[in-house]
Amino acid sequence: PCMVKYDGTEDYKLNPNDYTLKEDGTESDVANTDYAGNAMSAIPLVWISQYEVGNYEYIILCNVQYDSSYHAYAHTRADGTIMNVKYLAMFNGSYDGTRLRSLSGMQPMYSQTAQVEINRAAANNQDGADIWRTHSWADRNLVNCLLTVIGKSDNSQGVFGQGNTTGRVDDASVYNGVMQTGTLNDKGQFFGYKTTTQQVKVFHVEGWWGNQMNRIVGLISDHGKVKVKMTPPYNLTGEGYTDTGIDLSGVESGYTNTTTMREFGRIPTGTGGSSSTY
Repeated sequence: PCMVKYDGTEDYKLNPNDYTLKEDGTESDVANTDYAGNAMSAIPLVWISQYEVGNYEYIILCNVQYDSSYHAYAHTRADGTIMNVKYLAMFNGSYDGTRLRSLSGMQPMYSQTAQVEINRAAANNQDGADIWRTHSWADRNLVNCLLTVIGKSDNSQGVFGQGNTTGRVDDASVYNGVMQTGTLNDKGQFFGYKTTTQQVKVFHVEGWWGNQMNRIVGLISDHGKVKVKMTPPYNLTGEGYTDTGIDLSGVESGYTNTTTMREFGRIPTGTGGSSSTY
């Protein structure tokens, strides 16, 4: 966990067990709206090989590109170069009137269009920095792969915590069941509850699931055709995206019961499950 300036410079590390403090024990800016930057989780470079054989889905992680089947999409810049560290916002984004912020003690932004979310996140980037954007499909796939391997389970909620999935309304710090950021500041890198009215965090990122629905860039349904783009730049039209061959036309909602694991991640291919299956 660290504070990162608008120009992409990592300013200082946070105490991993208390974000209100810097690593050296002095007071941090994790809740300071006047700070020219944001609270971010620094994810070191990870290369992933994903594929399936028969009924088995494979996730192989490596710190180097072992062969051409390994990709570091989450760490790839728009120009194709690879970052040694990828910064993910530690908190759901809050709007300060100018830009989307990742800070503690804030009410997450809500009821905006996808383009507004993207624009407000990008407003953080200064001096050519390419640090801040809304989470991408590559980001989510990376973290989900890590959680599957670490947790030895497809059920990340069962392993790491349910998250605020039913909406907590007995607390003045929530809006329509969406909790303010920073409720787990002193809980370490991973923390969660079995109950469904508390936040969860993984890799210092709060609310990776639950609390608030989040749009991501790089994965769209184009009239049912699932298309992906694993690296920036992104758009909302699907232009330049790869057609995965997965077609969910006619499916409006439902519980997933089948998936496919490929180079571009694990994607649902059908519905027919229930709340207690798959």
